[in-house]
Amino acid sequence: MANIRLEPPEPFDFKTPDEWEKWRRRFEQFRVASGLSGESGERQVCTLLYCLGEEAENVLSSMNATVEERGSYVAVLKKFNDFFKVRKNIIFERARFNRRAQRDGESVEQYISDLYSLAENCEYGAMKDEMIRDRLVVGLLDCALSERLQLDPELTLEKAKRAARQKEAVKEQQQSLRSDLKVPGTTDVDVVGQQRREQLATLVANKGTSVLIVAPKKCWPYQSLASKKMCNQLIQYSLGLWVIKEQVRGQLMSPHMANF
Repeated sequence: MANIRLEPPEPFDFKTPDEWEKWRRRFEQFRVASGLSGESGERQVCTLLYCLGEEAENVLSSMNATVEERGSYVAVLKKFNDFFKVRKNIIFERARFNRRAQRDGESVEQYISDLYSLAENCEYGAMKDEMIRDRLVVGLLDCALSERLQLDPELTLEKAKRAARQKEAVKEQQQSLRSDLKVPGTTDVDVVGQQRREQLATLVANKGTSVLIVAPKKCWPYQSLASKKMCNQLIQYSLGLWVIKEQVRGQLMSPHMANF
């Protein structure tokens, strides 16, 4: 088995006590993976203090650690746990947790991971899973999914996480399919309305050289006209070419657009 060089965690910033649990878990991983856990207690303590940074020795001294305690990794670690626990503001930590919502462009997985991290400092105890579930559901960007989950009386944290992940996966798959269908040199509107244009071309060829249609807000074929209240589009089919002219008129819907 090849030797892997492990880097210890970055020195801890004592100005951010709420980050202690995260740093401690990182150090524990380093301690086990590097084989440090099998060394003497004194060596483990020295490594811990070195990794914490210059301020660590002063903090340990301020806690009146005895010589015996300094030789025990468990005892020194408990000293630091107690030190940061006193400095931690539970009300503030819970406020941070309860204000957390999924951000624009943030994946569901990132959102869930951060909720777990924030909950570590809230001391919710047996209510931890329920609090994460509630914050996950309420903070989702997908309002329709959030409302649906809130109506489930038997909703669990695992069920909420699974639903959010599945919904995100389906959305990504749909976007991928739309991207695959897009023809180079065409707009998104061209791709979406390709079949409808073909049908309308056949309709115009059968019905005459021109058809007057009224396109309401967000109607085919020009979604860019959504900012206008109503628009008319005079579509002329001549010599195999489409000539599209835009006119703002009334709100009469052409019968030829009934199937579009």
